[in-house]
Amino acid sequence: MSTQAHSGSVLAPSFRDAARRCAHALVVPAAVLGIALAGAPKLAALPASLAILKVQLPWLVLALGAAIAVAFNRGRAVFALAALAVAHAAWSLGWIGPIRTFPQKTVFAAMVMLLPACLAVLAWLEERGIWNRHGGDRALLLVALVLLPGWLVVELKRGVTAWVYAPLWTPALHGTPIPQLALVVLGIAVAATVAAAVVRRSPVDAGLAMASVAFALACHRIAVPGHFAALITGAAAIVTAAVLEDTYRMAFHDELTGLPSRRAFKEALASLHGRYVLAMVDVDHFKRCNDTYGHDVGDQVLRMVAAKLARVPGGRAYRYGGEEFAIVFRGHRLDEAVQTLEGLRITIAGYSMALRAVDRPSRSRTGRRRRGSGRHGDHLSVTVSIGAAESTERVAEPDSVLRLADRALYRAKHRGRNQVAR
Repeated sequence: MSTQAHSGSVLAPSFRDAARRCAHALVVPAAVLGIALAGAPKLAALPASLAILKVQLPWLVLALGAAIAVAFNRGRAVFALAALAVAHAAWSLGWIGPIRTFPQKTVFAAMVMLLPACLAVLAWLEERGIWNRHGGDRALLLVALVLLPGWLVVELKRGVTAWVYAPLWTPALHGTPIPQLALVVLGIAVAATVAAAVVRRSPVDAGLAMASVAFALACHRIAVPGHFAALITGAAAIVTAAVLEDTYRMAFHDELTGLPSRRAFKEALASLHGRYVLAMVDVDHFKRCNDTYGHDVGDQVLRMVAAKLARVPGGRAYRYGGEEFAIVFRGHRLDEAVQTLEGLRITIAGYSMALRAVDRPSRSRTGRRRRGSGRHGDHLSVTVSIGAAESTERVAEPDSVLRLADRALYRAKHRGRNQVAR
């Protein structure tokens, strides 16, 4: 570990990596939405004896999703599913549909604008659970979703409805029952929800974004038989799948580094057979780094090392615990793995992380004026020690190979650190 006075690169995820992670988070929700769109005509074609499914199927999926979200204490998902339930209840009771009476037009326009706005707000809020003050605050979104359309209908606010349905531009759009003002609000809300998914890249945020798109399509096709029920079902299934995926990620991925966790590593070990190499990686003098620069810098060091490990060719990296990481090379010989690990060691040792200057102003505007003035804070460089071992006919069990890799790591540290031992 060393500090330098010269400038260096600052750790930041590349745009390509961010786009890849965001696209990955949207794969499952997009697939569920595609299934809902493909199944809508089949739902509409159900015989009279099964027509009840058009109403009950969304309720079943909504109830299942709510039960799962409550079990995992996912407040945002619970309230999103509750909002979708309100919309489905309005459709089931005939408050929204192809007949354009004043109550239907009013409730429909309100749902088109308010429900996506609720999803957008939930997407940008932090997860705070359900049974607490934060959950009560989020419940106000549902109250507004129910009371505002009801108040407009009961008070016969025809002027408000007429204003919402007044065209904003000409010629008027054909082929959609959504009024132009509601279309603008809907577009902004969906864009805000998608933006949250892009920024956060979590499964729940991606699920809320795709559920918002599904609801928009449901409103657009509300006059087409079977489509509203199918797309509400799809939206509920998307949120439910997002909760399950997020729960899996929390169990098997390390939150700080984004790497698979020790639990995932243990499962990987259980699946190993044949030829493979295991490597143990330890950040040198990490405790000294924490004591000298603080835990925030220590976390940055771990994220930097994890980012380098995640790109190791032919290997799969895991957060083992503390400042230790593990890498699995399936189907590799020890010689070729050591060559790769040596390149990894050199890359990490040559990386320079900029530290926040001690005299840097707390006001961002003043700090921006100082940038480029030639004044820089210190830069931190770290090294890693690596131990590697391979499976053989005599040592084939993963636990035994792991012990050999751990002993090799100890030898690397005993010989002076910043090296690869086998």
